[in-house]
Amino acid sequence: MAPAQAVYVAVIIPLAAAAGNFGYLRLQRTFKIASKTMLLINLYFFLVIVLWGCLGFLNTVFGLRQIWEVYLFGVLYGLNLGSVQSYSRTIFTDFIPPGAESRFFSLFEITDRGSSWLGPVIVSVIVQFTGT
Repeated sequence: MAPAQAVYVAVIIPLAAAAGNFGYLRLQRTFKIASKTMLLINLYFFLVIVLWGCLGFLNTVFGLRQIWEVYLFGVLYGLNLGSVQSYSRTIFTDFIPPGAESRFFSLFEITDRGSSWLGPVIVSVIVQFTGT
């Protein structure tokens, strides 16, 4: 994949995330689906996306091997990304006792953003020890 194509995918994902937010909200309101069910639907789509990518390890034709698959992956990932974040926060609010919102949401933000360094550290340790 050329660097320009990676940039295209990086632009597609947030645009699709915005569209996915509105699309899933419309779907929820139209069919009166609970937030928990909507989150589960999103997570099932994420599972399908991961399994699709894993197919690339089993063959050389399908499973994020072609450039069109990468673009489609970006769209599908983006469509679910924004709505997963929205619905997880919505469900989180159901568990918060009234009057304690600021404490719980501050903890949510610390654990959400504060752990974003963990993934790059794990990847760098793996690269350091394996050389790949």
